[in-house]
Amino acid sequence: MTVRNNNSERDQISPVGGEFLNVVSIPARSGSKRLKNKNIKKINGVPLLAYSIRFAKQLAGIDRVFVNTDSPEYAAIAREYGAETPFLRPANQASDTACLGDALSLLCEYLHKEEEVLIAKCLTLLPTSLFRNKVIVESALDAADEYRLVASVHEAQFNPQDYCIPRNGTTTALSSLIKEPFLDKCYTKGVGQFTIQGIDIMPIKRMKLFKISNVFELVDIDTEEDFKLAETIIREQLYDFGVDLGL
Repeated sequence: MTVRNNNSERDQISPVGGEFLNVVSIPARSGSKRLKNKNIKKINGVPLLAYSIRFAKQLAGIDRVFVNTDSPEYAAIAREYGAETPFLRPANQASDTACLGDALSLLCEYLHKEEEVLIAKCLTLLPTSLFRNKVIVESALDAADEYRLVASVHEAQFNPQDYCIPRNGTTTALSSLIKEPFLDKCYTKGVGQFTIQGIDIMPIKRMKLFKISNVFELVDIDTEEDFKLAETIIREQLYDFGVDLGL
């Protein structure tokens, strides 16, 4: 199916009878426990996952948009808003312990085996992080020409005093085991705006992080209060998506 040739920059993969595609994967399992069916709960009359679909379909350089779900109901809603749902995730890969890698693997397996499609870049968008800007995401897609992984992160302060570990039959504050210079460092944690992975074309550089600091972009929708907040932000036009989502 593929032919690999090495050069100084990257491994080149030549598809047989097809082109490399840039695809979007929107994982939306139905088994959320804290707030039932949150991925299809409506914000100002529009299902949550539809915001990510509408956004993805307006990105430059994206060929196809998929919603990766275990639910026939979710799949029907996704198709209504223009996404593809060629398969349903099995139950063992849609539980609350399933990881995003499971969803991505299923999509890649389907495209490779069923359609013989090769993927240059796969952009993952989490429905619960709906506040994202077109210019930033397209810049990240451009960066994925050089990097194997491009991800959105938030800079955070790590406080070892908040953690304890088992030690000598008791618990010990982590801060007592760490030297002072370590305590002043800032750390990054992943947020759900976007993750881009090179699949069948593997750039030589390893990782690039896009730091997210906009307060709206850090909103992760997980509770009723989060939905009310998102409704207000959208209704009052407090955030610029950079695209017309038809709201």
